[in-house]
Amino acid sequence: MSQHIYVGVDWHKRTSTWVAINENREQIYARTWNCTPQDVHAALSSLPAVPGDITLGIEPVCGWRWMTELCIQRGVGDVQVANPKRLREIAQSAQKTDKRDALTIAELLRMGYLPQAYRAPDPVQKLRILVRQRAFFVRLSTSTKCRIHGVCTALGAHHTTEHPLHVAGRAEVAGRGHEELQDLYITMDELAAHVTRIERKIAVQTTEDPIYRILTSVPGVGPVTASAIMAEVGDFARFASPEALIGYAGIYPKERSSAGKQQFGGISKTGSRTLRYSIVEAAMRVRDTGTSHNLYTHYEAARDKRSKTPKQSRVVLAHKMLTIMWHLVKRQVQYDDRAVKPAQREMTSKGRSGA
Repeated sequence: MSQHIYVGVDWHKRTSTWVAINENREQIYARTWNCTPQDVHAALSSLPAVPGDITLGIEPVCGWRWMTELCIQRGVGDVQVANPKRLREIAQSAQKTDKRDALTIAELLRMGYLPQAYRAPDPVQKLRILVRQRAFFVRLSTSTKCRIHGVCTALGAHHTTEHPLHVAGRAEVAGRGHEELQDLYITMDELAAHVTRIERKIAVQTTEDPIYRILTSVPGVGPVTASAIMAEVGDFARFASPEALIGYAGIYPKERSSAGKQQFGGISKTGSRTLRYSIVEAAMRVRDTGTSHNLYTHYEAARDKRSKTPKQSRVVLAHKMLTIMWHLVKRQVQYDDRAVKPAQREMTSKGRSGA
């Protein structure tokens, strides 16, 4: 009769360490394998249990997705992906080795205490890849444009009457035959083409989605921001409350409260960096218009507080926007500014300016 075993895998770029224990916490297997499909098959075959009697845990390090999919295809009964930020037993271990890390994962699996990470469905994962690839090319494009400005300034081209990135300015600057500038302009055009191509792919995956239409109805949220939010959040229903979604975005303030004293610091910056960047950027685009005035009052109310800088006030508005998005998606309705309760301002604008 086959026994049920718990397998912890410490996965790295080139090698992985597999440790298995039984129900009695006895270590019955320990071996290091290379990180290839052939070795994963061999490791599964060498374990002292049939796949259906295996519970396997792994930290989500490079290559974890294809590895876990292969395990599932082989019929492993339960594959769990650990949340590395909550796996304190490994991060704070005084004696840290690959074998000990794998054993810790196996022990947590057996006790049912392994903190699990969200495994995005394949369509969401594909959208994430596209969104993050677009962001990568945009960063390269921005760096290239800054380099063009720097080279032009070094050459004295800042004295020209045209902007070096505008059509007329580019023609004027490039006409000098500077080889480095020519290469930079070509690179800039190639990156722009990459971004356009990726945006078309993103549009195919998102524009017909009802959640996309809900998100783009919120002021400040355009096609790129909506796609990024969809990719990073995945299923809104996995967050039990707006606070949980805000926590995942990492824009809650750090708190160190004790003995009746409350102490707050900067935002936590845990969770998804892409989601945090996207929602704060969206908050920066919200203005006092006829269709979004009630939403904008939350920024104004935050600015009325003496301790709030414009940047901090935008984070407050980002809180509000994520809260609204969570409720909109839950109710499957689009944004209506009239339904947003305006924030109560503590001071008048005149009082603030005279402070």
